[in-house]
Parts: sequence; C-alpha cells; structure tokens
Amino acid sequence: MSLIEDFNEYRNSPTIEIEQGYEEISIEREDSRNLPKPLELKPPPIFTLDPLNYRPIDNIKTIISSNNIIYIALCNNFILRYDLSNQNNIETIKFTKDEKCLIKDLFLDPSGNHLIISCKHGVNYYHYARKKVKPRIINKFKQIKIKSVAWDPETNRNEQTPPLLIGSKNGIIFETAFDKKELYNNMLYQFKESDPITGLYFNRFDRGKDYFFVFVSTPEKMRQFIGGPTLSQLFQYYFGDEPECQEFRNDSNFSKIDILLQNNRPMNFAWLTGQNIYVGLLEISGKSRKAGGQIINSASFIPYPTGSDNKLNMPLALAHTEFHFLLVYPHEISIVSRLNSQIVERATLDSTQKQTFIGITHDKIRDLIFAYTSKQIFRLYVDDEDRNIWKIYLDLSKFDLALEHCKSSNQKDQVYKAQATHHYKNKKYSQSAGLFGNTNIPFEEYEILKKKLQDNLNSFKAFLEDNKEELDSETTYDILKKHGREEFLLAFAEIMENYDLVISHHIQMGNWLEALEKLRRVKSPEIMYKYSPILMYNSPRQTVDTWIKMSKRLNTQRLLPAIMRYAQTHKPKNVKTNQAIRYLEFVIKELRNRDKSIHHFLLWVYIEGNYDRELLAFLKPIVDFPCYDQKYALRLCKKYNKKLACAYLYCEMQLFEKAVEISLTFDIELAKNYADQPEDENLQKQLWLKIAKHVVGQGNIEQDIQFLQETELLSVEDIIQFLPNNMKIEHFKEEIKNSLHNYQAEIEILKENMMGATSRSKLIRDDINSLKNRFVVLSNRIPCSICGNPITGTDFVYFYCEHIYHNHCIRNFLFKHIFSRSRKTIFLNKERKLNEIISHLRSLEINGVISNDNSEYNNLLVQARSLNKKVMDLISSDCVLCGKIAIQLIDQPFINIEDEELVDSWNL
Repeated sequence: MSLIEDFNEYRNSPTIEIEQGYEEISIEREDSRNLPKPLELKPPPIFTLDPLNYRPIDNIKTIISSNNIIYIALCNNFILRYDLSNQNNIETIKFTKDEKCLIKDLFLDPSGNHLIISCKHGVNYYHYARKKVKPRIINKFKQIKIKSVAWDPETNRNEQTPPLLIGSKNGIIFETAFDKKELYNNMLYQFKESDPITGLYFNRFDRGKDYFFVFVSTPEKMRQFIGGPTLSQLFQYYFGDEPECQEFRNDSNFSKIDILLQNNRPMNFAWLTGQNIYVGLLEISGKSRKAGGQIINSASFIPYPTGSDNKLNMPLALAHTEFHFLLVYPHEISIVSRLNSQIVERATLDSTQKQTFIGITHDKIRDLIFAYTSKQIFRLYVDDEDRNIWKIYLDLSKFDLALEHCKSSNQKDQVYKAQATHHYKNKKYSQSAGLFGNTNIPFEEYEILKKKLQDNLNSFKAFLEDNKEELDSETTYDILKKHGREEFLLAFAEIMENYDLVISHHIQMGNWLEALEKLRRVKSPEIMYKYSPILMYNSPRQTVDTWIKMSKRLNTQRLLPAIMRYAQTHKPKNVKTNQAIRYLEFVIKELRNRDKSIHHFLLWVYIEGNYDRELLAFLKPIVDFPCYDQKYALRLCKKYNKKLACAYLYCEMQLFEKAVEISLTFDIELAKNYADQPEDENLQKQLWLKIAKHVVGQGNIEQDIQFLQETELLSVEDIIQFLPNNMKIEHFKEEIKNSLHNYQAEIEILKENMMGATSRSKLIRDDINSLKNRFVVLSNRIPCSICGNPITGTDFVYFYCEHIYHNHCIRNFLFKHIFSRSRKTIFLNKERKLNEIISHLRSLEINGVISNDNSEYNNLLVQARSLNKKVMDLISSDCVLCGKIAIQLIDQPFINIEDEELVDSWNL
C-alpha cells in the first residue's frame, strides 16, 4: 500500500476529518460536530476617521502637515498655522493683498518651520514660522511655477535651511536655500520633454555623509539620480545622458511620488501614475550606491480599484503606511493592502454632511495622517494595522512570514495546519508530520497520523542506513533526483552526514525552519557561519533562537556579517522585535562577552534604529566588565545627532562645559544637572553663568528670579549683564537686598581676618627683632665639630643644635661634599671680592683715611658687610652634621676610603 493510500485511509476514518485544499485542515471529534457555533464578534476597523475640533472660517483649498504642525490654505487667501500641541493657539497668516494671487500649493519642511507658498500666476512666497513676520516674495523664483519641493529630510530648527530642491512646471530642477530670504538659485537639471516635475525627493545614503539619491517623477516617467558630494555635482554626472526611467502612459497630468520612512530612513516608495500604483522597496546599500545605479528593489504594480463601470478608478491623492495604501476618492478613502492589492476597508463620511474628500496629508515625523474636505479636517487613526497580516501571508503560502506576524496561539495553529497540508501535497511527509505536532490536534490522533506517515518512510530509510557502505553516493543521489524522491534524497544525505546538501536544499526551497532544525544537529559551527546571513535575513527570530541554543559553540564575531545585513535591511520600530539587538544583548548580558567590537556594534544598532532609551541605558557604566570606547561612542552619537547621549558622554569624560552646551539646545533642566557635577566650585559657577546667558533676559522676569534662586553660586550682579537695558531694578529688589547682606557679612569676616593677620605680623616682627639681640655664652675650649681644635683665635659658626665650626672648616667641608661647580664659582667670586674690599679698607686705615666724612670708605664698608653676610649665608644655611645636608650625605662612607691606615683600623 502506498503512502497516499495509507493517508487517505486514515483521512476517511470516523475519528478525524482532513479537508482537501490549501486553506485549512480541520480535525474534529464526533462529539463536537453538533455543538452550536460561537457568536462571532466583528472586530473594530483598523482605520477610523475622527474630525478635528476646529472648522476654518472659509473653504479649505489645501493643507499640509509635519512635526505636529498643520498649515491650512483657505480660498480667501488666508493661511492658518495650527499647532496640534497647543490647539487653542491658531495663527492666521495674510501674505498678500493681491486678490488675483491665488494659492496653488503649499510645501512644508520636516521641522514644520519653513513654508513655501506657490501661487497660480508664478509668484511664490517663503515663510519662517519662528519669526512673526508675514511671508516674503521669493524674488529669484518669479514667474517659476513650483510643482514640487524636496527638503533636506533631517529636521532643521535653525533659521537657515540646508540646500533643497525645487521642481518646476516646465521640467527644471533648481537648488536653493533660505535664510529670511532665498540665498541663491542654481539651475541643476532640465529634462528634454519639459514635462512638469510632479514629485521630488532626496536623501543621504548614510546620515551625516554627503552622498545622495534623488527621485524625480513627471506625469509619465520616474527617474533615479545617485551621486555627490553635492547635489550640483550629482546632477552634473547625468548631463547629456539621462538615467534610465520607469515609464507609463498617463492621460492626465496628475502624478505623485510618496516615500515611506521607518526610523527616519526611507524604506519603500509608491508612485501614483495614470494606470496603477508602482511600488517597491528601497535598497540603499551595496551596489546601489554607485552613480548610475538603481536603488529600487522588488518593484510591482498595484492596480486601482474598478468603479461600477468596470473602469479603473484613479484616486485624487495617495498616502501609504507599512502595510496599506490610502487612496482618496470623493466619497471614501479606500484602504488597499500592499501584500495582495485587495481593498480591506473603506473609510467614509457621514452621508448627511454632504461633503467630499479633496486630499490627504501625512505627517511623517509624528506619523499622523489627515484627510480633508473643503469644510473640515479629519484625522485618520490607525489601530493594530498588522492584525490580519498573518492571514494574508498565509494565503500567499509565505508560512514563515505568517508565523512572524501571528499574535495568538490559534493563529499559529492555523498556519501550522496549512503548512503541514502544503508539505503533504508536495510529498514532504516527514515535515508534514512534524508540523502537525505543533497544532492542537489531540495527542492520540496526532500519534496515529504521524505513525502512518512515517512507517513507510522509516522502512526505506532503514534500507539506506543498512546499505550505506555498499551504495555509491553519487549514483544514489542521481537515482533519487531522477525519480523526484526528495524526501529520500534528503534522508540519504543525512545518513551520509552531508549536511551541507540538506541545509542548502531547504534554503533553496525557502524552508527556513527546516534548515535551522538541521543546523542544530551539526556539530561543526562552520556551516552555521556559512548560512547565517540568508537565514537571518529571511527568518530572523528563529535564527536567533538557534544561535542562543548553540551559543556555547558559536563565535559571535563570525556571526557579525549576518547581524549587520539584518540591521541594514530590517528596522522594526519596536526594539523588542529587533532580533539583532536581542542576540547582542544576550551575548553581552548573559554570556558576558568582553569583545569591544560586539559592544560597538550593538551601540551602532541602537543609534541607527533610533532606540534612544535603550542607547542611554547601554551607555551607563557597567561595573563588572568594560563596555565600549567612550570616544568612539561620542563620535557615533555626534554623527547621528543623538544630543542626549552626547551630553551624557561628555559628562562621563569630565567635559562638563561641552555637556552643558549641548544640553542647552534641548533640555535646560539637564544642563543645570550637569552644571552641578564638577567638584570645583569655580567651574560650577562658570557653567551656571553659561546657562544664565541662555536663560536670563528673555523677557520673563519671574523666570529670571526663579533661576537665580536655583543656585547659591550666582548672585544678582552675576546675571545683571544678561538683562536688557530697559529692565527696572525694582524687580530684583529682594535679591539685591540679600546680596548686600551677604556682602556685609563677607566684609565683617574679612575685617576679622585682617585684624588677625595684623596681630600675627606684629608678633613675627617682634620675634625677628628679638633675634637680633639673642646671644649665647661659649667656652674658649669648645672644639670645632669638624677638626676638633678649639674655636678660639679665629671666626666660627654656631648652630642652635649646639654644633660649632670654624669658618674655614665648614667652608672646606661644603666645597668637598656639597657645593656644585657653579655654586663653588659663585662662592669664590664673592669671597675674592670681599677680600679685595677688605684689603682696600685696610690700606685706607693705614693711610689714616677713616673719618665719617670719607664717602669712599663708608661705601666700601657697606659693601663689605653685605658681601660678608652673603658669604656667611652660603656656609651657615644649615648644620652639616644634623641638618638637610647630613641627609644628602647619607650614602657617603663615614671615613675617607683613600686613607688606607684608617680603613684598616676598622677591620675586625
């Protein structure tokens, strides 16, 4: 009996029922068939419309939004700036009195601060929101009808914008920048057909590096430009040689390109054409970086829904999310799945309102979607968008992806059943039986099914096992291949331990789970290193599960290429679903890996993925083992503009001034905290003064006073330099009084200190004066401490330690043991000059010229006394036997080693 006959016999048994077909395998017990079906509750819609609590005074022409800001252009030529974070403050902007100058379109930068207003007659205006001035005419763009604008994607809060691109109605691309007004106007490129540029977008391949890619769409064509290091040089590469384009017939001039961001990086695109939506992924790494390259990957077409006349129903506007397209029609917004092109929901207006949709705008910084009619604005809320994604992947036979998006055990059960049936139809009986084991089939029924499926397999496997020595491997492989017996081919490969063939086969068939299951059995980790990149790309969660189970056998560094490829292509918003982070955190926290390259790579993944909270937690020092190089981390954080992390690292590196400077740009309270970190009070005061310069003098007196009370290091005179000239002193009356009281207390303390210093100096002067009259009575028989002869008859030096020396004895001692050559020279010069003066004085005395009126004699006498004091100071500065000089001579022998008799007398 064949396997299929066995299985059909089992299928027709009264205990279990297996329905043919792909979608479902239902296994029911006899006693459960007559039970009533449970009540099915209809789930809430994924997309819901909710009107904003605001209606403008006139009809809406168009709106645009970014960074929680909505600009609303009205038909009366007024523009409203609606800040969603402060909904009670709606700014009205009137920019022209010319009634003929009608608003055509609005273009808003990512920060929500810079706005370009395009009017019908070719007059354009620029508005900077942070300056309360009306929009200015863009003089360098007069008579240029702006159709599209590509802002620098990096949010800019400064008054001056980075370079941006402008697309005109006649097919010209310009580069410009604004700083209160337009700075320049450079024409970068002109298309031959002069079609209007309906869509324009540019971005960098890597943050902080000037190498760009640009998307340009016209009604019938879409082109890609790649190059750098400037936008001007990028387009110069294509002069005379236009890039390849995607082209579709379009009977209307309407066309729109939309880029979807994930973690502020472009992920995929959608181009609204005359016949369909052209969609695809963006691959911004590897070969795509070359000038003239292509960054579109896995492109496909999604047709528009058909109307009641079976004709394609082209939408008015488009927005898209990770899994859906939002197509705007007058009476509804059709929600179309990206995966199967089917309409999953319709968001409609209340029929009693008699309104129709005219457009949609997507705030990609805050991920907010707004649709609008001429009377009202609606927010489109998205709830649990991926709830049905598992089912769509299941319908497409993409079982691994279906499992990744399952949110309940019941959903996984359905996937396993469908996958088991799929494998059975493809004669993969072993995989089918294994997958049935993952379902909720009762254990007894599963065992019966599994036994019937595996009996015949085992008998043939036993034959292969028993005869593997006699069977020629290549011949056996060829026979099994020719007969299409894939199951037996793989079984024989396993028997022969040819795991490379088994795993390679599963990977080619897209059976990622089976490949991983086989890898767990392989002892050598080399095969795991070989196949990890493709497995991590296609089945990341299960691959990481396998790595963790095999962690003792694997070298994490060898897995980094696989992790890097995953990190560059998979950027989940939730850090818990990022498998690269999951594995690296396991290696660092559980395995306590000390390799800096692993820590640095995890640091890069945190930063690249915008996981700021996890990044800061990672940067905090771990006592147990070293984590990362702080200078490397700082360079990376600066490159990706992670200011909070930069401030923390500066503080850790004791660069408090830098920490305060960068904190002041986003969080003043944090800057105050860092200002208190240094131990040096002078440095603390300097840092608080830096904060004061940033905070004080902004027009809020109460805030200035409160700031002054937050630290004891600053007084009112410290911050007065930052106050405006017209500030009234009465506001700081109390602070000035307190400051004066403090000064008075300090003055009293200084007075006491000065009085104490005066009394101490008097005592010292008295001691010095008493020393002049101090004397000691000595016997003429006291011997010199060096030569032993009595001190009588010659000059001598007496020390308070009671050692006494002849002048010539201590002089010779110092010359022999202490004085350096330069010091000897100084001493001899002074001694020689003193002897000359003394000789001269004696000659004057002999000649009888010694009166008080003789100036020469008196001058020589003063010089002699001064030189004598200096000479005596040199030889009497310290006792040579018990002072510092004795310590310097501690390494010298007690006796003269050149005196042989003396040396011999010490011999025992």
